[in-house]
Amino acid sequence: MDALIFSLLDQLPSTQKELFVTIMWSLWKRRNLKLWHQQNETCMQVVERVRHLLDDWRTAQEVRSHKSTDNHAQPNNVIHGPVIE
Repeated sequence: MDALIFSLLDQLPSTQKELFVTIMWSLWKRRNLKLWHQQNETCMQVVERVRHLLDDWRTAQEVRSHKSTDNHAQPNNVIHGPVIE
């Protein structure tokens, strides 16, 4: 089964990989919530978690990308310690 999943992931474009992995993780979380905390989630809750996680992930990647670009534009970055007043 693992080989099938990894084979599928190798064939998917990046955005579909992100979606697939996030759906699988959200389903696993739903399972754990039911098993360990006796909490039942609806399918809509699982889908909403996927949507929020992907939105947050993509936003974080954009911020990271912009910071990386900014750092390359300023090669003489200096790290300053805390300001003591």
